[in-house]
Amino acid sequence: MSFNVQSEVGQLRQVIVHRPGLELSRLTPRNIADLLFDDVLWAKKAREEHDAFAQALRDKGVKVHLFGDLFTDVLATVDGRAFVLDALITDDEIGPSLVKPVRKLLENLEPEKLAEYLIGGILKADLHPMTARSLAWEHLHADDFVLPPLPNTLFQRDNTCWIYGGATVNPMAKPARQRESLHTRAVYRYHPIFKDEKYELLLDEEIVHHNATIEGGDVHVLGHNTVMIGMGERTTPVAVEILTRRLFETGQASRVIAIELPMRIIRREQQQLIRIHMFHQFLEHLLRRWPITRLDRQTHIRFHDLGRCPVQPRHFHPQPAPEFRQSPQMRRQPGKPRLQQRDLQIRKLGEHAFANQR
Repeated sequence: MSFNVQSEVGQLRQVIVHRPGLELSRLTPRNIADLLFDDVLWAKKAREEHDAFAQALRDKGVKVHLFGDLFTDVLATVDGRAFVLDALITDDEIGPSLVKPVRKLLENLEPEKLAEYLIGGILKADLHPMTARSLAWEHLHADDFVLPPLPNTLFQRDNTCWIYGGATVNPMAKPARQRESLHTRAVYRYHPIFKDEKYELLLDEEIVHHNATIEGGDVHVLGHNTVMIGMGERTTPVAVEILTRRLFETGQASRVIAIELPMRIIRREQQQLIRIHMFHQFLEHLLRRWPITRLDRQTHIRFHDLGRCPVQPRHFHPQPAPEFRQSPQMRRQPGKPRLQQRDLQIRKLGEHAFANQR
């Protein structure tokens, strides 16, 4: 069986989700901003709701893979555990004097406990009775983190995404999320479900750096070899261009629509909420977009700036400027459910983009 995603609305057969664990319990008013949360969550209730969600998927015939279980399986292997700890327990991450003692403690943990700590974070108190002659160690209080938690592991769509017959391990923009990619890379390389599977690795954090960041929530598989990618705070044009070339080289897609997300005109606290998977909101704003197609076998690509989409911006501008006009194809059609209309609007936007290009 080969893994692939052909569209955002096709039948779901398998999914990876993460059951909230220790990491949510370690959110505090002091650290929530750094960890990209707006508030402290009720961890027990979150687990109950997530269990109900996972069961609802199973009841529909979906095979549910829990990321914590996949990660635990990897850490139970010699090679998988070494891969993760070699990349994580380093001088730069925790300090030169702590590498040896911390590595020794983690090596002796059971796989399930190790997975819990690597995702849930490691407090100085968790390492008791360990001591070390280290400035970094002495500076920490008992309730400070030697290794911060990763509560955003809950959002499995972001650190990786499947695009037709290929997958990415995404270089994340926010420091609070960058370790997630290491865990996902380990699962893809060492878990039996993935390591023997044939699929194209389209993007990996190990081969792109600096300005090339991308999150899966900004990537939308439209179907018919077309992909739409939003560019904003977390997904850069550099990363979009690199991913586009890989999609064309591997034959996973023939058309990409790059869309500029309206980050400049919304409040800072809204920026975390604006993602491409909420695309229906963008249809009501003026968006710049670039259809990208392949020119030749050497994967040279052609860009065409179509300017802004002529759609009335209701959400972000209560009183739009008079020169903005709603296009006829985007007006509400009587008798059609709103969600059906939005799907129609997305399809028409793609058709309009490439019609203009030709």
